[in-house]
Amino acid sequence: MMTHYDKLKSLSGAAHYLNSGTTFEQLDEIAYAIGDNEAPQRLNQARDDLFRSINKSLKSHA
Repeated sequence: MMTHYDKLKSLSGAAHYLNSGTTFEQLDEIAYAIGDNEAPQRLNQARDDLFRSINKSLKSHA
């Protein structure tokens, strides 16, 4: 299955869509730095942290 990132890379002239100074080599280092199992764990942890901070903020304003 193709990820969104893989699909972007497969497009003709895909580098045109990147921010100035950003290369696919740089993005590859980031994309492939962590494994397939670690990525969703990090996502879930970041999501949990975000919701905890939102709830904490809402409780302090109540």
